[in-house]
Amino acid sequence: MLLTGTTEHTVDPANYRLSIPARIRGQWQAERDGGGWLCLPGKGCLRLYTEGGFKELFQPLMKKGMPRADLAQLQRQVFGRAKRLEEDSAGRVVLPKEHLAASGMKIEGKSEMVLVGVGNRLELYEKAKWQAEEAMDPAALQELIDRLESGGE
Repeated sequence: MLLTGTTEHTVDPANYRLSIPARIRGQWQAERDGGGWLCLPGKGCLRLYTEGGFKELFQPLMKKGMPRADLAQLQRQVFGRAKRLEEDSAGRVVLPKEHLAASGMKIEGKSEMVLVGVGNRLELYEKAKWQAEEAMDPAALQELIDRLESGGE
């Protein structure tokens, strides 16, 4: 499933619920894709994966046998913080407070957010942060593309 586009949303601080857009719910088939998973928050955003996408991304961490100390620590952080999101009948999920806090996002008043399709995942940003990201200078964007194409990270 390819997740693309942006959708503006409001998250209510009383219940931390986020509506998943109908166009995404129409693509997301529970039998094929599984449920939704939040894992380690990104800097200033939350990342939501399908269950299939989550398993594929983190399969390398699920090695058999006794892991080295650093791998064991990473496994604890990734899988210990992962949270399955249950969708209600209206297509809403509750955002865990601990994930919001870890990402640095603040839900105050009727918080304006932007849900962004990023290929294999959805990312949720505060609207002001997304607007700053979207305003990236074209030359800086091209520099980023060039660096990634040359194998840099």
